[in-house]
Order: sequence, then C-alpha cells, then structure tokens
Amino acid sequence: MFISRYFAGLPELDQLATVAGEVMSANVETRRSRRSQSQSLVVRIGDNAPVSYLDRFPDFERIAGSIDVGDKVTALVDTHDNNWIWQLDKDGQRLVSFEQVAEAQRSNNRNNGLFGVLFLVVGVGTLAVMAYRWRTGAAGT
Repeated sequence: MFISRYFAGLPELDQLATVAGEVMSANVETRRSRRSQSQSLVVRIGDNAPVSYLDRFPDFERIAGSIDVGDKVTALVDTHDNNWIWQLDKDGQRLVSFEQVAEAQRSNNRNNGLFGVLFLVVGVGTLAVMAYRWRTGAAGT
C-alpha cells in the first residue's frame, strides 16, 4: 500500500478542475484511525461537491482560519481521485500555490515509499528466517 502510494505520483496542473464561487460551508473535520488522527478543511464552493485541504499540506492552520462562509474563492481540485485542493485563491490573492502543495505531497509520497520498502524488507527477511528454520528443523529430525 505504501509503495503504491509512492508510485501513484501527483496530478498534473492541467488535469485539475477549477472550482470557483462563494463558500457555502467550511468546516475542519477530524478523522481517526486506530493509529492516528488527521484533520482536513472541508469546503463547499457554490453547488459543487465538497473539497478538502489536508492538515499535511502547507500552512493548514492559516488556510483553515482564513476561509469563511461567504468568501469568494477559486480552487484547483483533483476531482478524479480525492477532491483535494491543490491551489487556493481568495478574493484574487493566492493563499497556497500548486507548487507548495505538490512539494508537501511529494515529501509524503517519499515517506510512504521508504516505509513500504522497510516493511517489504522486514517481511521478506522474516519469511526467509522462518523458511530457513523450518528447513533446518525438518532436516535434523
């Protein structure tokens, strides 16, 4: 899973959809799993599907605190996969750029790749040790 996320890559700028209009709702939501929790800013712009800005993206607190109902925003969004906000402008001013979000996601993907390789090596090593012990135990009886 970690390795597949590493190779998934990032969307190209020209693949992102532009979502513009008035903010109808903006809420910070917390998602919990067994091992961690994360937050995301979930924004509904006009009558579009909700879009999310993740807490691992740059300046999450500043971005979450600067978006209110009634604001006029323009977002570049990956509508094919996650509805993540990759660039956000408010009242003609850029709050976060595609390059900033992409670099944060590249860093996350590198970490996923490293964890994936680590788990793969540990898993294969464990299997090799078990096979060796089984083989030498079976040969000794």
